[in-house]
Amino acid sequence: MSRSIIPGQERFLEVLQAIMDGAPVFEDKVEIRADNGEEKLVLLSISFPEDPAAFNRVVVSMVDVTQREMELKALAEAQAELTKASKAATVGAMSASLAHELNQPLGAIVVNSQTLLRWLDRDPPDLAAVRRSAERMIRDSQRASEIIQNTRNLLSPSNNKLEDVSVEGLIDETMALMEHELQRSGTTLLMETSSRLPSVSAVKIELQQVLINLITNAIQAMDEAASPERTITIAAERPDVEHVCVAVRDTGPGITDDAKEKLFAPFFTTKETGMGMGLSICRTTLEARGGTLDGNNHPEGGAVFEMRLLIKPEVEYA
Repeated sequence: MSRSIIPGQERFLEVLQAIMDGAPVFEDKVEIRADNGEEKLVLLSISFPEDPAAFNRVVVSMVDVTQREMELKALAEAQAELTKASKAATVGAMSASLAHELNQPLGAIVVNSQTLLRWLDRDPPDLAAVRRSAERMIRDSQRASEIIQNTRNLLSPSNNKLEDVSVEGLIDETMALMEHELQRSGTTLLMETSSRLPSVSAVKIELQQVLINLITNAIQAMDEAASPERTITIAAERPDVEHVCVAVRDTGPGITDDAKEKLFAPFFTTKETGMGMGLSICRTTLEARGGTLDGNNHPEGGAVFEMRLLIKPEVEYA
């Protein structure tokens, strides 16, 4: 076999070791050169006789695995490329998420700063109003910090600690955060909740970001359609023993037939300056905790988006 096996394949010592170990067979992949000069990769198998005196005759077989190994190599390379592409997509999604989510608190800080300066320019300055504006700026900057921290935690899911979140408290706090945006757009925000709603086990900042996103989308939809009636209604109820549902309904133009199928697809947007990541990120966020997000048209007009949250998420979602 010396003329067939390509030099440099140190298998002889390995064969001797297998014999010394009393192995019944030796198997390994080796490179060989066929009579026509073509190099191949084969699975070499040598069966050893039980009687040491019979080593003048052994059974040798070779199976051509060249094509299989080439396919495995190509598959490994493709998987490596897919992993790189997946990482790039993840970084892109996180960047888009940060840009999208930070827009609201940073915009609110700018508005409060301008308001603070106007109160200071009065003669005499309205220090009570200045204090209120400064407190809002602190609140919104803390919120921006929480968003950044939450995005960092996505890289280490074990840091995302679940807590008992009051649905009513979450809605009240979100309404306060959106106060300036609602006033600017002339939008009325109403809350309808069933009595005795249980707390949900969730990451509070995640639910709040989803809710802010849905409210912001509703405001923008009514802005673009110049809706005469500008009302957003947030309704919360417990449809069954396992879930709490939070629905955000607006009085805008609703969802077009063309947009319904692609509503939650990444990079799909109906806005001129939109990135198309908001709803996709919202749905992914809720699904990671065992929840759902759906959007439809309300029978009485406008769009309605429903968050369905597990009261106690299963371990696999935690």
